[in-house]
Amino acid sequence: MEKSEFIHDPIVSRVKLLYVFLGGSMAETSISKKIEITIRAMNNHGFETQGVFVHNKNDNSSHPDNGITYLKSELTESKRFRKDDQKESDWMAFVSYVMPMIETMDYIYLRYPLSHPCMIPFLKRYGNKVVIEHNTNELGELKMLEPLHPFGLSYSQMIDWFSFQRLIRREKNLAPKILANVRIGLANTPETVRYQKNRTKDYSCNLLTNGIDFSKKSPRKYDSAIDKTLTAVVMRGSAQMGIYDGLDRLILGLKNYDGDIRIRVVLIGKSFKEDLELAALHGVSDAFHHLGELHGEELEFELKKCHLGIGTLALHRKGMSEASVLRVNHYLSIGLPVMVGYRDVELMNEPKLAPFFHQLKANDEPLDVNGMVNFAQALYENQNVHMEIFTLAKKSLSFENRMEQLKSYLNIDS
Repeated sequence: MEKSEFIHDPIVSRVKLLYVFLGGSMAETSISKKIEITIRAMNNHGFETQGVFVHNKNDNSSHPDNGITYLKSELTESKRFRKDDQKESDWMAFVSYVMPMIETMDYIYLRYPLSHPCMIPFLKRYGNKVVIEHNTNELGELKMLEPLHPFGLSYSQMIDWFSFQRLIRREKNLAPKILANVRIGLANTPETVRYQKNRTKDYSCNLLTNGIDFSKKSPRKYDSAIDKTLTAVVMRGSAQMGIYDGLDRLILGLKNYDGDIRIRVVLIGKSFKEDLELAALHGVSDAFHHLGELHGEELEFELKKCHLGIGTLALHRKGMSEASVLRVNHYLSIGLPVMVGYRDVELMNEPKLAPFFHQLKANDEPLDVNGMVNFAQALYENQNVHMEIFTLAKKSLSFENRMEQLKSYLNIDS
């Protein structure tokens, strides 16, 4: 598709953008919270942004008054057993919603859903308005989540397996055609940019890492050195994240740990059932304290009681080695040092943050808890540790930088 050059004149009006999230059952998870924050940042930096979340939740819960439209998509009875047909239902709900306003929108900003044939007619006609955001290696993630081979299993497990095979085939065969019909793509790591560009020669994909809104941020206050208890925190937005979070590495590490410093791990989110069962199995459940879902000031209050933020420890399980992880950025934005098992893109943007990252090898080995303790104790000898991290993070992670990058990719004058 020939992509025309569109240069917006900011004197005429603000750039009108529709941010679309085909969220399925995830319309009220941490992903949606991230998108709400991004939409606010866009509106603060020259965009006039509307949000639309398409979901399939079966309850009648009300949605927050955040200026975002929530659309409920429905499956017909004849398609309920075919899980990938939810993609078609979600997409058609979005198309029905957007068509009356399509001519007034400068851009449609779409968080990438898995490919489906129903997307092609719309993208062939309006793809020059579409910006796609990628946050992962889609095929790698599908293969990580792929159910067991069906033979000898139940009927429902067989259906799951065959549905996944169709999803994988579609992603291999259809995605290049879909991506070739959009204006540009955005991905949050150089590794993901390379992966997406390799899918089709006609795809322009650019790097745009995750940002943080610092307007209400402040650093944790220093209290004391770590001489009795080390408190670490793990935030999780969805059950799917548990597979590559690698919390099992920490659990097995705690089983082997015999140091003098007590380890306390705070879990924030609702999807830790299997991790807590594994901790109980290995006799370390006393180390874990599950607080459930927290938001806003309550979340900040609990985070600032902790010494160390734990990010993704097993990203390699979905075939990736680089990431820009929102919760890690969140830890940094309040001055917490972090522990990760991948190459963090923010270190490429601000190498001075490196001393505040405890970098683990990308494998499935039990975590060296003594190493974690030594890392944190050394940092907490410095009473300015939180302010130093906060200052560097604010310089590197602010939304202002990200929005300027986005404008340049879209040929929009600031």
